[in-house]
Amino acid sequence: MHYLLLILSIAACTPKSGPQAPPTPSSEEPKVTEFIEETTMGSLGTVPVGMANAGKNFKYTLPNGKEVQGEACLLVLPDRQVWVGAGSEVQVEGATWRVTKVEVPDDDNGTVYLELLSGAS
Repeated sequence: MHYLLLILSIAACTPKSGPQAPPTPSSEEPKVTEFIEETTMGSLGTVPVGMANAGKNFKYTLPNGKEVQGEACLLVLPDRQVWVGAGSEVQVEGATWRVTKVEVPDDDNGTVYLELLSGAS
């Protein structure tokens, strides 16, 4: 009787073998993100980009052309300077980057966070 219980216990704990579905690959590739701190040089892909003048009440333009006001900073791109804030986009050497957030702490330098939407990384 003890042998029967032991066999049933082992059988219950033994993983079942047989065909298993392969893991489903993720259709989303990891997002490419960058951040640049105020008064420093960072990069968007391989392009050097500076960031300056982060503030809580600056005007910037969204991709639909609407001008908004809020936390923003000045990005110094190779060919121009542009005010950006959450939701704005910049084109840099064929790549489109979206600003996901601008942090403007009261007692420290600000930081801008960007995500690659399309183009070279």
